[in-house]
Parts: sequence; C-alpha cells; structure tokens
Amino acid sequence: EQTLEKLVQVTDRHSQEIAELRQMVRENTEAIAELREATQRNTEAIAELREATQRNTEAIAELRQMVRENTQAIAELRAAVRELTATTQRLEADQQDIRKQVGGLSMFVGYRLEDQAYVALPRLLQRDYGLRVRGRIKRDYALDNEGNYIEVNIWGQAERDGQTFTIVGESKAQLSANDVDRFLRRKLKRLEGAYPNLFPVIVTYMITSPRVSEYAQRKGVAVYFSYDFVQ
Repeated sequence: EQTLEKLVQVTDRHSQEIAELRQMVRENTEAIAELREATQRNTEAIAELREATQRNTEAIAELRQMVRENTQAIAELRAAVRELTATTQRLEADQQDIRKQVGGLSMFVGYRLEDQAYVALPRLLQRDYGLRVRGRIKRDYALDNEGNYIEVNIWGQAERDGQTFTIVGESKAQLSANDVDRFLRRKLKRLEGAYPNLFPVIVTYMITSPRVSEYAQRKGVAVYFSYDFVQ
C-alpha cells in the first residue's frame, strides 16, 4: 500500500509536470509561430529595403551624372557670359563712339544752320515783323534772371517803332512741339525780365508734323526753315 501510494504521488507529479510541459509546448509553439511570422515580415521588409536601396543607388548615380552635366553646362554658360560681357562692353564703347560722332554731326548741322540764320534773319525779321537788327546776330552767352550765364545760339538786338527787342533763338534739325516747349522753358523763361521785349526764334530744316508751325506761332515763337534763307 505504501508503494502504491508513492506510485500514485509520483504519477500525480508526473501528470502535473506533463500538463505544465504541454502548456510550455503550446506557448513555445505560439512563440515559434509569432517568431516565424515576424521573421517573414522582416524578410519582406529586408527585401523591400534592398529594392529601395537599389533604386536609391540608381537615382544617386543618375543625379551624379546630372551634376556632372550641370557642372559642365555651368562652365559653358560662364564662358558664354564672359564672352557676352566682353561683347556688351565693346558694343557700349561703340555706342559711346557713335553717340560722340552723332553728337558732333548734330552740332555741325546745328552750327551750319545757325551760320546761315545769322546772315538771313536780319532780312527776314524786317520783312515779316518790321524788326530792324542792330549790329550782328551771333552765338553768345547771356546773363539770366538769376545772374547765371547761359549759352544762346541765336542772340541779337533789334528795334521797332522806337522799342528795343532782344532776339533769342536756337536751331533744331527737326523741330517738334516738345522742342518748342523745351526752348521756352529752358531759354525764354530764364531770360524773362533780364532783357527787354524778348523775341523768340527757332530755325530748322524740317518739322515733325504740319501742326508744329501753328503750335509755335500760338506760343509766340517765329519759325524759319533753311530754305527761307535762300534769297
């Protein structure tokens, strides 16, 4: 009986251990399944990472090629900019030279027109306005109403009915209404009050529109053309 009781006790312990082992086996089995699932997910993630790494490696290679091409393009553009800058500088120098030449030609044309006006204006002013020129008409400097000297291209004195008139004028190769306003603003206005009876005159080769002569007349400016100087 004692032996039987011991065997029963041992059997109970074994049964309990077997139950515990079975529980451990189930837990281990579940853990193994979870680990296998996690391993599968990790394997898939690793595969995706490898694929992404491969794509990134290819993209980096393409970007490096683009950088090399861009670097070359930038170098070419810099060379082109340097060449354009040099060309621009040459063109600016040429333009300055052309401006000087045109300015010189314009001055020559203006001086030529004024030289003709100095000879013809005494006759024309007496014929058209009854003004008898005293002395010569010439280029000169005059003191304005603020005491400053200004250059006057056509300058002279005349009289009519016992009154003294001051002839003030300039020449324009091609006369516009803006030229008339500029002349009145820059010359006549500055001389008002400094000399008696200002008489404005503009000589020109051509007008920019048929209305310029009428506009000048309304402003009180006498306009003569180069062909008026031919007797």
